[in-house]
Amino acid sequence: MYHLAEIIPQSPPMRLIDSLDYINEEQAICTAKITANHVFYDYQIQGIYAWVGIEMMAQASAALAYFEGSESDHTPRRGFMISVRNFKTKQSVFAKGEMLTIIANKEMIIDPIGVFLCQIQLHGKCIATAKFSAYQPSAKEFEQIVKGKTF
Repeated sequence: MYHLAEIIPQSPPMRLIDSLDYINEEQAICTAKITANHVFYDYQIQGIYAWVGIEMMAQASAALAYFEGSESDHTPRRGFMISVRNFKTKQSVFAKGEMLTIIANKEMIIDPIGVFLCQIQLHGKCIATAKFSAYQPSAKEFEQIVKGKTF
Protein backbone atom coordinates (compact mmCIF):
# COMPACT_ATOMS: atom_id res chain seq x y z
CA MET A 1 0.00 0.00 0.00
CA TYR A 2 1.25 3.45 -0.89
CA HIS A 3 0.97 6.54 1.32
CA LEU A 4 -0.22 9.45 -0.78
CA ALA A 5 1.23 11.96 1.67
CA GLU A 6 4.68 10.76 0.61
CA ILE A 7 3.91 10.77 -3.12
CA ILE A 8 1.92 13.88 -4.02
CA PRO A 9 2.20 17.34 -2.44
CA GLN A 10 -1.54 17.92 -1.95
CA SER A 11 -2.89 17.34 1.52
CA PRO A 12 -6.52 17.08 2.64
CA PRO A 13 -8.87 18.61 1.84
CA MET A 14 -7.22 19.30 -1.55
CA ARG A 15 -6.01 15.72 -1.98
CA LEU A 16 -8.87 14.53 -4.15
CA ILE A 17 -7.76 10.91 -4.58
CA ASP A 18 -8.06 8.52 -1.66
CA SER A 19 -5.63 5.79 -2.62
CA LEU A 20 -3.00 4.71 -5.11
CA ASP A 21 -3.94 1.13 -5.91
CA TYR A 22 -1.54 0.23 -8.72
CA ILE A 23 1.53 1.74 -10.30
CA ASN A 24 4.04 0.78 -12.97
CA GLU A 25 6.22 2.77 -15.37
CA GLU A 26 3.32 3.56 -17.67
CA GLN A 27 0.19 3.74 -15.53
CA ALA A 28 -1.22 4.75 -12.16
CA ILE A 29 -4.60 3.60 -10.91
CA CYS A 30 -6.19 5.51 -8.04
CA THR A 31 -9.57 5.63 -6.34
CA ALA A 32 -11.71 8.42 -4.99
CA LYS A 33 -14.96 8.08 -3.07
CA ILE A 34 -17.45 10.90 -3.31
CA THR A 35 -18.67 11.86 0.16
CA ALA A 36 -20.45 14.82 1.71
CA ASN A 37 -17.09 15.75 3.27
CA HIS A 38 -15.46 16.30 -0.13
CA VAL A 39 -14.15 19.86 -0.45
CA PHE A 40 -16.13 20.37 -3.68
CA TYR A 41 -19.31 18.62 -2.52
CA ASP A 42 -22.48 20.50 -3.42
CA TYR A 43 -25.59 19.59 -1.41
CA GLN A 44 -27.92 20.87 -4.13
CA ILE A 45 -26.63 18.30 -6.61
CA GLN A 46 -25.76 15.65 -3.99
CA GLY A 47 -22.27 15.23 -5.41
CA ILE A 48 -19.46 17.07 -7.14
CA TYR A 49 -19.36 18.49 -10.63
CA ALA A 50 -17.53 16.28 -13.13
CA TRP A 51 -14.99 18.98 -13.99
CA VAL A 52 -13.40 18.31 -10.58
CA GLY A 53 -12.31 15.05 -12.19
CA ILE A 54 -9.64 17.00 -14.10
CA GLU A 55 -7.79 17.63 -10.83
CA MET A 56 -8.28 13.99 -9.81
CA MET A 57 -6.63 13.00 -13.09
CA ALA A 58 -3.82 15.49 -12.44
CA GLN A 59 -3.17 14.03 -8.99
CA ALA A 60 -3.10 10.48 -10.38
CA SER A 61 -0.63 11.71 -13.02
CA ALA A 62 1.52 13.32 -10.31
CA ALA A 63 1.66 9.95 -8.57
CA LEU A 64 2.79 8.37 -11.83
CA ALA A 65 5.44 11.07 -12.32
CA TYR A 66 6.69 10.52 -8.76
CA PHE A 67 7.87 7.03 -9.74
CA GLU A 68 9.67 8.26 -12.87
CA GLY A 69 13.46 7.79 -12.89
CA SER A 70 15.64 6.18 -10.26
CA GLU A 71 14.45 5.69 -6.70
CA SER A 72 16.65 8.55 -5.49
CA ASP A 73 14.62 10.87 -7.77
CA HIS A 74 11.31 9.93 -6.15
CA THR A 75 10.06 13.04 -4.44
CA PRO A 76 6.68 14.78 -4.43
CA ARG A 77 6.88 17.80 -6.69
CA ARG A 78 4.43 20.60 -7.18
CA GLY A 79 3.40 21.23 -10.70
CA PHE A 80 1.39 23.39 -13.02
CA MET A 81 -1.20 22.13 -15.46
CA ILE A 82 -0.25 23.59 -18.84
CA SER A 83 -3.24 22.46 -20.85
CA VAL A 84 -6.29 20.21 -20.78
CA ARG A 85 -7.46 18.84 -24.09
CA ASN A 86 -10.50 16.84 -25.06
CA PHE A 87 -12.11 16.63 -21.61
CA LYS A 88 -15.23 14.61 -22.18
CA THR A 89 -17.64 13.25 -19.62
CA LYS A 90 -20.75 11.13 -19.83
CA GLN A 91 -22.22 12.64 -16.68
CA SER A 92 -22.16 16.15 -15.30
CA VAL A 93 -22.07 15.10 -11.63
CA PHE A 94 -20.22 12.44 -9.66
CA ALA A 95 -22.82 11.46 -7.08
CA LYS A 96 -22.45 10.92 -3.35
CA GLY A 97 -21.36 7.36 -2.63
CA GLU A 98 -19.78 6.72 -6.03
CA MET A 99 -16.34 5.08 -5.97
CA LEU A 100 -14.36 6.39 -8.94
CA THR A 101 -11.33 4.74 -10.48
CA ILE A 102 -8.90 7.27 -11.90
CA ILE A 103 -6.39 5.97 -14.44
CA ALA A 104 -3.41 8.02 -15.59
CA ASN A 105 -1.39 6.74 -18.54
CA LYS A 106 1.96 8.24 -19.42
CA GLU A 107 2.18 9.44 -22.98
CA MET A 108 5.49 11.19 -22.42
CA ILE A 109 7.60 12.45 -19.55
CA ILE A 110 10.69 14.45 -20.39
CA ASP A 111 11.56 16.17 -17.14
CA PRO A 112 10.11 18.68 -16.30
CA ILE A 113 7.22 18.22 -18.80
CA GLY A 114 4.71 15.37 -18.80
CA VAL A 115 1.81 14.49 -21.08
CA PHE A 116 -0.86 12.15 -19.76
CA LEU A 117 -3.93 10.38 -21.10
CA CYS A 118 -6.42 9.89 -18.31
CA GLN A 119 -9.82 8.45 -17.65
CA ILE A 120 -12.28 8.06 -14.84
CA GLN A 121 -14.22 4.85 -14.54
CA LEU A 122 -17.33 3.97 -12.58
CA HIS A 123 -18.15 0.28 -12.17
CA GLY A 124 -15.55 -0.54 -14.84
CA LYS A 125 -17.03 1.79 -17.46
CA CYS A 126 -15.27 4.91 -18.69
CA ILE A 127 -17.25 8.03 -17.78
CA ALA A 128 -14.66 10.77 -18.37
CA THR A 129 -11.47 11.25 -20.39
CA ALA A 130 -8.88 13.96 -20.89
CA LYS A 131 -5.38 14.54 -22.16
CA PHE A 132 -3.24 17.10 -20.44
CA SER A 133 0.23 18.48 -20.11
CA ALA A 134 1.93 19.44 -16.86
CA TYR A 135 5.09 21.24 -15.88
CA GLN A 136 6.89 20.08 -12.72
CA PRO A 137 9.73 22.47 -11.95
CA SER A 138 12.35 21.77 -9.34
CA ALA A 139 11.55 22.97 -5.80
CA LYS A 140 13.81 26.00 -6.30
CA GLU A 141 12.22 26.90 -9.64
CA PHE A 142 8.74 26.46 -8.14
CA GLU A 143 9.52 28.93 -5.35
CA GLN A 144 10.85 31.44 -7.87
CA ILE A 145 7.71 31.12 -10.00
CA VAL A 146 5.42 31.54 -6.98
CA LYS A 147 7.34 34.66 -5.97
CA GLY A 148 6.99 36.06 -9.50
CA LYS A 149 10.68 35.82 -10.36
CA THR A 150 11.80 34.88 -13.82
CA PHE A 151 14.67 32.65 -14.74
